[in-house]
Amino acid sequence: MKFFEIVANWVINNHKPLTTMKTNEATNRGATTEQGESKQELNQKTSKQFLISTTIGVLTILVVAASYYFGLMGS
Repeated sequence: MKFFEIVANWVINNHKPLTTMKTNEATNRGATTEQGESKQELNQKTSKQFLISTTIGVLTILVVAASYYFGLMGS
């Protein structure tokens, strides 16, 4: 328990306030069309990655469940 007290005191004493990054308005709004296109491509890429990872996850769960059901895994 003493270890956690020491760590907690260290974190409290060495805490630094958070600062925000300063950016200009044009960057925040995505002013150029080139940035807008890259955001759209990124959204499409992200949705494809999500679909693929979800499919792989579901298939993995089904394979493990079927393996246990048919006695290929477990005792």
